[in-house]
Amino acid sequence: MDDTTAHDCPEPIEQPVSRRRLLAGGAAAGADVLACDIADRDAIDLDYPLGTGEQLEHTARLVRSTGRRCLPLKADVRRPRQMQVLAERAVTELGGLHIAVANAGVVSYHPLAELSPRRWQDVIDVNLTGVANTMRAVVPHLVGQRSGAIVAVSSTEGRHGAPALTHYCAAKWGVIRLIKALATEIGPAGVRVTGVAPTGVATAPTLNDATYAWAGGDGP
Repeated sequence: MDDTTAHDCPEPIEQPVSRRRLLAGGAAAGADVLACDIADRDAIDLDYPLGTGEQLEHTARLVRSTGRRCLPLKADVRRPRQMQVLAERAVTELGGLHIAVANAGVVSYHPLAELSPRRWQDVIDVNLTGVANTMRAVVPHLVGQRSGAIVAVSSTEGRHGAPALTHYCAAKWGVIRLIKALATEIGPAGVRVTGVAPTGVATAPTLNDATYAWAGGDGP
């Protein structure tokens, strides 16, 4: 569950890559990076482990190996004030904020009739509200300088339905509409708002027994 802001990245990374390679690739293209993760495996009850502080530090080392700066910070995208502090630190400690990537996400698998209120809310809070909190935190900085970009990560599941994923599909569809609506608000100020909708990627939310069972198999 993570988000990223970058300073002075002149070109996008076009090929599909893992989060850590994406950050390192962005750094190699000229970006200083603030990498955010909740870094607490017990923060949310899921069928797979969340990231750790050690993994966040590893990401920072990859970025720094390119010669760029990286601020690895622990924060929870469900907490608006924590995201505001991250945006402020990007500006004060990295010299500016030009690109924000809202990439936090979690998943679980339950038919709607069996889905607990807690698991519904966890997915909505991280995957939709967390994206909105990230956007809200960076918009004043980007609009104030009349430039920059926000990239939000949705999912192919946000474009169509899937069984046992009503909460996830609802959140990811919401992200797509959030992108479109925010673009109409801040596009006139010179700020781009775009999104990507990837399919499964080789990360913990995909590479686990619960996902394999949902997909009808027993491994990748």
